[in-house]
Amino acid sequence: MDEQQRFEFDYLYNQDERPLDIFRKTGNKVHSRQQQNDRNLFGLTHKGNWSWGDTTVMANYETSQIDDFNTSYSAPQQRELEENTLTLKGYTNLALANHYLTLGGEYLDRELVDAVSYKDIGGKESHSQEALFAQDEIGLTDSLTFTLGGRYDHHEIYGSHFTPRGYLVYEMNELVTVKGGVSQAFKAPAPHQYSNGYSIESCGGSCRIYGSDKVKPETSTNYELGVIAGEGIWETSATLFYSDIDDMLTFKPLPNSTDRTWYNLEKATTKGLELTGKLDLTDDINLGANYTYLKAEGDQGQALPERPEHKANAKITWQATERVNAFVGTTYTGTQFAEQTVNKVVVLHKLPSYQTFDLGTGFKVTENFDLRLGINNLTDVRLQEKDIVFQNVEPGRSYYVSGSARF
Repeated sequence: MDEQQRFEFDYLYNQDERPLDIFRKTGNKVHSRQQQNDRNLFGLTHKGNWSWGDTTVMANYETSQIDDFNTSYSAPQQRELEENTLTLKGYTNLALANHYLTLGGEYLDRELVDAVSYKDIGGKESHSQEALFAQDEIGLTDSLTFTLGGRYDHHEIYGSHFTPRGYLVYEMNELVTVKGGVSQAFKAPAPHQYSNGYSIESCGGSCRIYGSDKVKPETSTNYELGVIAGEGIWETSATLFYSDIDDMLTFKPLPNSTDRTWYNLEKATTKGLELTGKLDLTDDINLGANYTYLKAEGDQGQALPERPEHKANAKITWQATERVNAFVGTTYTGTQFAEQTVNKVVVLHKLPSYQTFDLGTGFKVTENFDLRLGINNLTDVRLQEKDIVFQNVEPGRSYYVSGSARF
């Protein structure tokens, strides 16, 4: 619109098709499935710069429609599912003396439509959640900043919860900055988690995860201490983190079944180290990488499933011309555990590590339009071929084209 106000519009469409195929054999029975998932995301954002500060107001609406055929279902075997999420958020930033304030609010509405699972309540389940948040970044000295903030959430089902946070940032010199803080978090169950009897397909199609009306919100207290160093063409950081989690939302195997159900693990801890780095190899080529070491344990000291101990990413980007860039990246996921039932006993099964590669390119077609295309999972890694016990599914090789326009 002008230098003071700007509108941004986002649209994303994704279609995931899984053709008819055999996915599970149970005794003498052979089960087949076919699924199509259409996802649309609409976003509108207004940003304003005023004499007293700046404002941001955004609205996002995401809808996913799933056409699901599965011979393991009881009738009907053809089902139409839909998940809709509306997010409204607004906040303002303003400076007052040595204070930099952020004040805002958020509204979330989630709806799950399934005529079979919710046949007794009109075919759908929904809930809303509102939040108010505030943050004050206080400049104590030229090199020391203290940030104090809080968030108040009210959930339609799980009530109200307040989560505070405090953070210190100390600039030791032009090269080194030290930061650390404590925060709390609140995570309410989603409809697919708290809906009794509702289930979603998982494990590459070999199991289902059922909702439970017994689940409670997850809360945590999180600690972080890090250091950042950098100058010009390079930057590196190291961060230690620790989280004490109450009522962790996770799932466990059902007795005598490959299926699972959501539940709350009473106590859990996660701790580890994150390293990041970036380097300009030349004026046109830069390298970025990060590594995370994670140790996640339950209340009995057991390893938590589906949390890799080691994970790393690396990406090289080349600015070929003013209008053309390209990149190649890789992600390494280390060994992890998955729960499975063996002879009516739940055991931890160790899963192998794996690595994927991506590449892509971008074009500035005009001053107001950018085009991007690329390939994800270039080597077509299929986790179920590595180990049938993998719970998550790494999508096979896929191609994408996307564009962004500015008005």
